[in-house]
Amino acid sequence: MDFISKYILHTSIYESPTSFWKWSAYASIAALLRDNCYLRQGDRLLFPNVYILFLAESGTRKGPPVDLSETLITKTATTKIISGRASVQAILDELSRAETDKKTGKIVKAGSAIFYASEMAAGIVADPEALKILTDIYDYKTNPYKSRLRTGPCFNLERIVFSILAASNEAMLKGLFGIAEIQGGFLARIFLVVPNEQRPPNSLMRLDPTE
Repeated sequence: MDFISKYILHTSIYESPTSFWKWSAYASIAALLRDNCYLRQGDRLLFPNVYILFLAESGTRKGPPVDLSETLITKTATTKIISGRASVQAILDELSRAETDKKTGKIVKAGSAIFYASEMAAGIVADPEALKILTDIYDYKTNPYKSRLRTGPCFNLERIVFSILAASNEAMLKGLFGIAEIQGGFLARIFLVVPNEQRPPNSLMRLDPTE
């Protein structure tokens, strides 16, 4: 049984639909692969980064698939994780810095990261330039990505491989997505995942932890 099949089997007791768990697994794989594999497209390289957004009404249990992926990637200590609330400038700053994991001593490389947000509208700090910059860094840059701000740090980013796994609903996204984001390319870069089923409620209060 492959990883995705095991992942879906493990999460079959939860209320979140299978489509969310499947794409949560895809995001986890993309985050782990980072810049370690690619397809060559002429003179350009295609890396396995993905922008994934779960879209469903409130109460559809969109958060657990996001949380499980973040938990798994955290335990591997190989890929930089950005989660919670962040400005796009802070995201770029995180991407520019390599770090050493205090527990394992592994070096977590700069340039590769995954951003998690159980509610995308709350995760990205409101900024007219935020989604434009995220649109720009989606594509791998053959040459270093240069950030030059008068009031902030200046740095170059090598081999950007950046993924997003987030969730939201239509009402929340209306305040985040404008005409520029919808028609300018950001939405076109997103795998928009909707529920493929409605699972029965499960309080999880009667599970046998030994099984």
